[in-house]
Amino acid sequence: MAGAYQYVFAIIIEKENWTIKVKVIRLWYFPSFSGSKAPFSLEMVLMDEEGGKVRASVGKTLTYNLKVF
Repeated sequence: MAGAYQYVFAIIIEKENWTIKVKVIRLWYFPSFSGSKAPFSLEMVLMDEEGGKVRASVGKTLTYNLKVF
């Protein structure tokens, strides 16, 4: 990886922002509990080139402009 990217295993809790290069290997969403068409959250499993995996979530406030699939 280029020097500008961190591997998933190097992510530490003390740092708030990282630049990682990953691919999405699993993607799913939780539907809204209020009946809205926008999902409650979008969930992903991400993997870097070393095979390190991390789970990521996109919350309801950021999913309003996503297409429901």
